[in-house]
Amino acid sequence: MKEIERFFPEYRSSISELPVMFYSLEPGEPYSPIYFSPLFARFGYPLKEWYRTEKSDWSKFLHPDDRKVFQEETTRALKGEKEKHSTYRIIGKDSKIYRVYDSGYFIRNQKGEKICWQGVIIDITHHNFPEEILRYTGDFYFRLFWDISDLVYLSDLNGKWTLVNPAVEKILGYSRDEILKELRTEQIVLPHSLPIVKEKLQEKTTGKATSTIYQADFLAKDGRVVTLEINSRLLYDEKGNPVAIQGIARDVTERKKLIETLRSSEAEIQAILAALPECIFVIDDQGNLIKIPSEKSLSILGKDLSDLVGKSIREIILSDHEDFFLMKVRESLRKNQVVSFEIDLNTSREDAFYEVCLSPITDKTLVMIIRDITDRKYIMQALRDSEERYRDLFENANDVIYTHDLQGNYTDVNKAGELLTGYTKEEIKNLNFTKVVAPEYIDLAKKMFKDKLRTGKSTSYELEILSKDGRRIALEIRTRLVLKDGKPVAVHGIGRDITEKKRIEKALKESEELYRLVTENVMHHIWIASPDGEIQFANSRCLEFFGCSLEELKKQGWRGMFHPYDLPKFLEELSSSLKEKRIFRMEARLRNSDGDYLWHAIRCAPRLDENNRVINLFGTNTDINEKKQLELELSHLAKYDTLTGLINRSHFMPTLRELTEKAEKNPDFKFALLFLDLDRFKIINDTFGHSIGDEVLKIVARRLKRCVRPNDVIARLGGDEIIVLLNGIKSSEDALSIVDRILNTINQPFNIKGHEIFISASVGVVFSDDEIRRPEDYLRDADIAMYRVKEKGRAAYEVFTPQMRNQSINFLQLDTDLRRSVNNDDFRVFYQPIMDLQNNEIVGIEALLRWNHPVLGILSPKDFIDVAEETGLIVDIGQIVLQKACSQLSKWQKEFNDDLFMCINLSAREFWHPNLYQRVIKVLEDTRLKPSSLCFEINENVVFRDGILAGKILTQLHELGVLLSTDDFGTGYSSLNYVADFPFQWLKIDRSFVNRANEDKKRESMIKTLVMIGESLDVRIIAEGIEKSDQLELLKSHGCRFGQGYFFSKPLDADSMTEYLEKWLRVKRY
Repeated sequence: MKEIERFFPEYRSSISELPVMFYSLEPGEPYSPIYFSPLFARFGYPLKEWYRTEKSDWSKFLHPDDRKVFQEETTRALKGEKEKHSTYRIIGKDSKIYRVYDSGYFIRNQKGEKICWQGVIIDITHHNFPEEILRYTGDFYFRLFWDISDLVYLSDLNGKWTLVNPAVEKILGYSRDEILKELRTEQIVLPHSLPIVKEKLQEKTTGKATSTIYQADFLAKDGRVVTLEINSRLLYDEKGNPVAIQGIARDVTERKKLIETLRSSEAEIQAILAALPECIFVIDDQGNLIKIPSEKSLSILGKDLSDLVGKSIREIILSDHEDFFLMKVRESLRKNQVVSFEIDLNTSREDAFYEVCLSPITDKTLVMIIRDITDRKYIMQALRDSEERYRDLFENANDVIYTHDLQGNYTDVNKAGELLTGYTKEEIKNLNFTKVVAPEYIDLAKKMFKDKLRTGKSTSYELEILSKDGRRIALEIRTRLVLKDGKPVAVHGIGRDITEKKRIEKALKESEELYRLVTENVMHHIWIASPDGEIQFANSRCLEFFGCSLEELKKQGWRGMFHPYDLPKFLEELSSSLKEKRIFRMEARLRNSDGDYLWHAIRCAPRLDENNRVINLFGTNTDINEKKQLELELSHLAKYDTLTGLINRSHFMPTLRELTEKAEKNPDFKFALLFLDLDRFKIINDTFGHSIGDEVLKIVARRLKRCVRPNDVIARLGGDEIIVLLNGIKSSEDALSIVDRILNTINQPFNIKGHEIFISASVGVVFSDDEIRRPEDYLRDADIAMYRVKEKGRAAYEVFTPQMRNQSINFLQLDTDLRRSVNNDDFRVFYQPIMDLQNNEIVGIEALLRWNHPVLGILSPKDFIDVAEETGLIVDIGQIVLQKACSQLSKWQKEFNDDLFMCINLSAREFWHPNLYQRVIKVLEDTRLKPSSLCFEINENVVFRDGILAGKILTQLHELGVLLSTDDFGTGYSSLNYVADFPFQWLKIDRSFVNRANEDKKRESMIKTLVMIGESLDVRIIAEGIEKSDQLELLKSHGCRFGQGYFFSKPLDADSMTEYLEKWLRVKRY
């Protein structure tokens, strides 16, 4: 039963697809059913009803008239263990009568033991087949799966084989167990064929094709490559889902060889038939054996001579054939001619076929020759099968197969010819080859035809044909004559499409030509070397460089090409490339024909064969000498300042980092970093030009080198900023003594092109200490200290302290807040009235800036003006004040007094801004104010920076009509000359004079003098900071006409100032 269980799952999966019905019974009593194929359902009864029958007795399904005969034949076959062949009728569930043919026999294992009874039923209701055909058909379907020479298989969708016939062992060498249990499709399909296998599977699973035919290469167990032509389709479950693949694979590796072998086999069969031993007897007219001429020939019958001589023919033939035999004897004697016929003989071979030939000797005796024609019978069947297979090969071959007569008219062509040319078979049969061959190849085709007729030999040649749609197709033609009775009657030809091959050959030829042109015309050296390093090829560019021929280059080898320092590395890389089969690149110096070594970039790639062995080495040398020289120059430029020769920032930072790490590891090691900035260097550039400024920097660099020690480092960061790194100091005093020496040296005059120039420097100093800093932190701290020097007046040094960093952080925070507030419009304008002290009237208003800080609230300018000045934000802030103040004044003039003017402080950055004039004009136009309504207050220190340019700016504003006033007169480098030289209309006395005028007679005298000078210069005097009545009386007593201060009003916002004006001024009425 185990054999049955193993056998049936495979068998059923195959036979269930066949157009006949199969059933299987147990091998012994009570012969219970094992299996009914699904086609039994065609009779209308559920399969389970068939399974309920016993002893193959399904009489209830049979026609009443056939039941008795069916039972007798079935019992006889089962008891006698013989084959069963019978015809009977089955009545379907719908009462329809089916006529069927039933053939069955026992299946046995290798030991001869019965496995099961196997039956085949064929529905012959609408056919009238002879019994021998029915018997053959049933046996054929059953044995087809196991006996077919093609590989028949089932596999799941993942490539796991689930069923395969024994042909796999012959074709691929693997046993069925190996295929079914150990191997998957992708394990034996060669890699280059996997894509087509997957592609064809996808076509079936996506519904693009119901079945596919393709070829793929497989690896046989003995290492052979076997090409299989596979015809496969999907199998589906009851829900219509694909579950498996069913296919037939044919070995087409040696297709041509098989055809030739077949021809040889046919000749051998004819020879075997001619040489078959015959059994010869002499008999009388009653069929008695009179004489046996050859005892040896009796082997055909398996009888001894003593068993037959003198006996009747009944000893040889079956009893039921005796009458037929004697009839043939009488016929031969009557006609006196040879009579041949087939007959069954009484021998041990049940499957043998025999032919009898009777030839009369006398009117009473005959010669009887018995031939065993069993082999001939099977050979004839094989020949018929072979012819069918040949026709299948002919029709399904990939190459074009055709025949034409001796006039060149086509008589046959296969499907490949139809597909390739576009003509149908019938259309081709109406064509002569001269109508298909391209015009320029017709003469060649005719010549080959004539040569074939003359010599009788096969010919091979190439030509082009024209398809039905006019396409040109290149073919490789092989032709031979077809002979009949030794004379040519036709031509048989095979044409292989080589259009793609021709295209590839053409492309290859063009590629080779292109390769030759490239190798000879590129700027690179190209060379090829053998695996042992011997040079095999060098292009002309390479030979020209070395100044020698290829033979000379081979002799001198690599040693004569490379710089001695570079050769070992090249040989090492070359050896490694060969071992590891990898590309390598390197730069090396090669010696040219003049003996000079020039830098080249070398690239070498190993070329491998199909076995992954190195065939040769392909290399190129590219001249990079100019690039190398440029790299050296760029490397120097990347590290050194081109003007001073000092190292630059990028080269300095690694040195600083190295000392920083050293100081962290060694507490005893100390260093100092000096950040040096030349004071007012921009003035030198602006006054004398940049060429003089460059000379100053060069001289400073030389002087600094003389001031420091050999192991100290000097670097130029950019502009006039220079860094000095004092490497390994004993104490801070030692470092500061070097700083003093540097300051004194720089203070010495510079004599450049006839100019004597004096300059000073501000130096920030930071010492390494216990605080862990990054290199960037040291630069930052030294820079902070240097700016502290600038704030204090320049020309000195300052040692960094942590408090400086905090101040710097505050500065940055304030800068950030300022920028944000500029965008958020957080700045407000407050106003303070300017009074006519004599008439107690408001004549003007001063605009005062306030910052509404989002966190700190209202801040006065003293809290942020220095940061705004330094960062340049004061320009944007000043523009806000100007716009708001002028807009507000325009409203007040309309509402109260057209003569009111607005005083606005102008910072240094605003004053020197190149667009100051345009900004003022735009604001005046936007607010429609008269220029005389605007008065700018300018600190005297601003004007002193550049008196000539300041005069031009002041004159431009004065000519526009804007009023000008000095601010805080007496607190800076006050000079009456600048009041007289520039077009000021107002002079504001600083509050420090007013506050102490009653207590300090000198200050009182100063106020009196300034009032008198103002009157003489026609300049109006304004006193600020009036807070008490006695201050007011003092100023009035000395003739000071105008003033402002808390005595009259503190600074007010716009709304409060409007209310203030309403009290002092009469509202205009229109």
